[in-house]
Amino acid sequence: MELLNLFEGQRVVLRAFEADDAPALHALLNHPALAGRRYLPNGFPDEAPLSLKQVQDVIGKLGSDERSLNVAIVSRSDGTLLGHGGADWHWDPLAPHVHVVIDPQHWRQGYGTESARLLVQYVFDTLPARAAAGGCASWNQPARDFARRLGFTENGAIRRIGLRGGQPFDWVMLDVLRHEWEGGDNAAGR
Repeated sequence: MELLNLFEGQRVVLRAFEADDAPALHALLNHPALAGRRYLPNGFPDEAPLSLKQVQDVIGKLGSDERSLNVAIVSRSDGTLLGHGGADWHWDPLAPHVHVVIDPQHWRQGYGTESARLLVQYVFDTLPARAAAGGCASWNQPARDFARRLGFTENGAIRRIGLRGGQPFDWVMLDVLRHEWEGGDNAAGR
């Protein structure tokens, strides 16, 4: 598969962030439903509101890392910013972490699934990865269900990593092995 085609689905396109994405990304990241699940680079709060300047800094940081791919997820039909996603192989190029964050007004419309499939396929087509990994807070049941539907398996947890509403939560780790992905319904062309 051509590298450029790895970033184009039937309904979404994964592309680099542009400076003029900042206002739409600002609105998306400050949506109350995304508190605690924005998947931002280190140094940015995951729950507190972000200023437009902070979002501009997020865009700058997302585009400056050589050991990760960070993309804007946009609608193929009209270019609307739907979310952001990425793959990060800092820790381990054999099991890079993949994430997708979709604007809540576009949840459950297939954009996240298509974007995640493109990102996982990118990982397996361009890196020596034996697995694609991910993670989410234990309280985030929709994310856990989403990952399972993509073929990911929960494989452990970092216990009591944080507090939400005064209650401790775990960080749930998930992965899908290359042979599972290639043998399942999620690989490109299936």
